[in-house]
Amino acid sequence: NHSYGTIAGWNFDTDNNHWEWYGNPGDTVDYKFGYYSDEAQVWDSIAYNAPYYLIVKSAGNNRDVNGPPVGQPYYRLNSNGTLVPAGNRPAGISNNDSYDIIPTYGIAKNIICVGAVYPIPGGYSQPGDVVLAEFSSWGPSDDGRIKPDLVADGENVLSCISTSNDAYAIYSGTSMSSPATAGSSFLLQDYYSRLHSGAFMRSATLKGILI
Repeated sequence: NHSYGTIAGWNFDTDNNHWEWYGNPGDTVDYKFGYYSDEAQVWDSIAYNAPYYLIVKSAGNNRDVNGPPVGQPYYRLNSNGTLVPAGNRPAGISNNDSYDIIPTYGIAKNIICVGAVYPIPGGYSQPGDVVLAEFSSWGPSDDGRIKPDLVADGENVLSCISTSNDAYAIYSGTSMSSPATAGSSFLLQDYYSRLHSGAFMRSATLKGILI
């Protein structure tokens, strides 16, 4: 499981209490969204060369990271790649709340990219039961592939935390839906191995079953 991602588009710096825009100088949309980057190619090479290793990646939570209101101050990258004060936000910069907002290695082809949905307490019975969480990033990729590859519960999930050996807290995000998918995937692998003398499925087979 990989519950982390590339900063793209808008980001709020909690330490310095200001909004930052990570698009290139002069751009109004961050090219990293939907982009098959060098990092994505490296992840695909790792998966190709380790055919029993299924990489499970959170899609990101960019849809509710929308930047400051128009006319409010923000920072952005200059030509040297340094964040500098950029004055007040103009009207033309993207809000990160539309399609094609999964950045870089979430776009890799050989991985499972996971979005977040609300829980379904009564169990699934029809497509309308599945409601995407308002923060979960949408695809597709720039080259037209469907992303995320699948979705899982990512809203108000009880999760273990690092403050002590028996500490728990409730969190929301694709960083919750991704580990749930990874754990469920390994349960399938464990069951398969019990039926096949300890052997595991290739990751491509497991990915196909999950989808």
